[in-house]
Amino acid sequence: MFIAVLQFELLIAGAGSLKDKRRVVRSVKDTLHRRHLVAVAEVRHLDNMRVAGMALAAVSRDVRYLRGLLDTIEHRLRGLHDAQLGDCYREILPGDQLPTAYADETGAPLWTPDEAREPPQTPPLTPAPPPPPP
Repeated sequence: MFIAVLQFELLIAGAGSLKDKRRVVRSVKDTLHRRHLVAVAEVRHLDNMRVAGMALAAVSRDVRYLRGLLDTIEHRLRGLHDAQLGDCYREILPGDQLPTAYADETGAPLWTPDEAREPPQTPPLTPAPPPPPP
């Protein structure tokens, strides 16, 4: 599994208010999500009406697919009419580089031994009972 992350800035010169900026941001988010099935969010410069700091993420088991996807999205962002693409940073992470789900950011366990649960056990397969005689 691989996780692709694209962080980018949109320069919105024509925005006269935060409402104008949000219209452009919403349009970009909706278009990228609809056409490429990626998760998109505005993550920085929330109160600046002329700059939108955004990020998107996608997951796949094929790193070549993710590289092509990021290339396509970056090309689409360069062709926007309402905004200009500013700084753009991409990264593709192997899934095994993610922190475990059992420790917090300091490395301390999330659960005490009393709180921890064992993973659910699947019951052994048993043959179906024979049908009743007619």
